[in-house]
Amino acid sequence: MDDGSQGAKIVKLPSSEEVRSTMELARSASESGDFERAEALLHTLPVRSVDGVEAVNLRVDALLRLGRDEDATEVLGLACAHVESTPLRLQYAKLLLHANRWTEALACYRAAFEQDESPTTMVGIGRALLAGDQEDAAIDAFSHAFELDHRQTEALTARGGIYMAQACFVAALADYATCCTLEPERAQHWVNRGNAWYELGEFDFATRDYEMALSLDARLAEVSLNLGCIALDEDEIEHAIRHFNRAIEIDDQMARAFLNRGLAYFYREVDPKAQRDFERAIRLDPTDADAYFALARLHARQSRYRESTERLDQALTRCPDYVDELLSDDLFDELRKLRKVKQLITRAEERLT
Repeated sequence: MDDGSQGAKIVKLPSSEEVRSTMELARSASESGDFERAEALLHTLPVRSVDGVEAVNLRVDALLRLGRDEDATEVLGLACAHVESTPLRLQYAKLLLHANRWTEALACYRAAFEQDESPTTMVGIGRALLAGDQEDAAIDAFSHAFELDHRQTEALTARGGIYMAQACFVAALADYATCCTLEPERAQHWVNRGNAWYELGEFDFATRDYEMALSLDARLAEVSLNLGCIALDEDEIEHAIRHFNRAIEIDDQMARAFLNRGLAYFYREVDPKAQRDFERAIRLDPTDADAYFALARLHARQSRYRESTERLDQALTRCPDYVDELLSDDLFDELRKLRKVKQLITRAEERLT
């Protein structure tokens, strides 16, 4: 007798042979770069089928290559809900973190760590905590990772980065020095240690480390920029310009290289080149108050007071701290008499209180 009820829909799982055939076609499509076809084929395979984890990995890779990060994250989330796989869970956590879903990423990393107390997983925990602005907890996590594996340079690099942001340069220097000892072939470790030396005012040591980095990788724009800044600090203007030129040759989108080369030209009173570089720096990074203020100083020296006032307004809007330099810089003696500039000063001081 039909009572009108609907029976549960039965989903037929593919046979092992069907799974193997689909996987073979998907691998071939991926290897040939046809990620649309690979994803479409893998979409049909259930996670719990034969080779389910591999199918998920191939599908996620295809989705990421297609720029469908959200879909890849969703696929991994569904997979982690059905199978116990630490590698899948870690990849899921990484994508969550990339999507700024740090609380979910943290929970995922912690669940993975319960399954396998890996130092790499603990580094992931630290990165998730850092994304949530929990710096002290992140430092503890990175320290724990290093305790689990005393060759864990990723943990030391991340912890050193926090110390640099906190202006704890000696602590950062210690972490970066250990990285240089453990992996002397990695140029970035020497760059990091050089940066710590630079912040400590030890320019000779910083230069030594930067030159070591360049011997490992000659196309480090950041290093050429930093060497230029050291030369600029030591009034070696021509030397500085050569370094900035090299940085720009390597990366012509580096706003700070144009800004600092502009400063070098400013000090040499080559105003057209200074203005060109300051304006290029602003185009590349419209948020950088330093470039607006540098251009304001240039215009003030040229007695172009309207242009200087406009640039001061833009600099102070982005960084009201510049009011102190505005009040003390002799180049602005005449501008400080203007009503508009007095208003800018008042407004900036109010924002700082």
